[in-house]
Amino acid sequence: MKKSIALFVFIGAGVAAMAQNVAEIFVNDKNVSHEIWLSGSLQDSSRVSFFNYTRFRVDYESTSANEFMSYSTVNYEIMKGLGVATGGFILNSGFVPVVALNYFYQNETWLINVFPSVELAENPNKEVFLFLQYRPQLNERLRLFSQLVYNTNFTFERHNFSEQNLRLGLEYRSLQFGVGGDITQVPFEDPEASRVNTSWNFNFGVFLRKEF
Repeated sequence: MKKSIALFVFIGAGVAAMAQNVAEIFVNDKNVSHEIWLSGSLQDSSRVSFFNYTRFRVDYESTSANEFMSYSTVNYEIMKGLGVATGGFILNSGFVPVVALNYFYQNETWLINVFPSVELAENPNKEVFLFLQYRPQLNERLRLFSQLVYNTNFTFERHNFSEQNLRLGLEYRSLQFGVGGDITQVPFEDPEASRVNTSWNFNFGVFLRKEF
């Protein structure tokens, strides 16, 4: 795991012009989370880019409920906005390598970045990671800021988990702030119903976000 972290730190150091560097704090009734985004093109090729999304969650009551997740990819653009990627997840449990497709689109109002991926394993899970922003201008000083980070993990036989991180607020210069919600769905066996049900978890709070 330490080698994997070192690899992604080394790749990140080679990024020339970051498209978006972001730090966010989200405080809710169950935990506090800190998110970091890094993205941009590598120095040696405009077709090669790097993306990293890292999140720490600290639970108020139990350290065993703390979470760490870092998703990093190196992307190669085949045609405008569409490419292939390789990288993986670093989780509490270790490193999960993946290969993926990547679609990216950005203008002054919209950002769309999606990674459908498959794990490099004997019985691989499939995953979709989506980053979506809508930021229309409200007046000379303010924009509306809305964001969805969506992650789902599955096989063709079962659903493993899904998560949606929602943010809604205002943007002033490079600062965003407002309300948010983290929603997760995890399936579980229900012996009484003799079927698989889904456990829903809702965390609502406030966020402060800064782009560099």
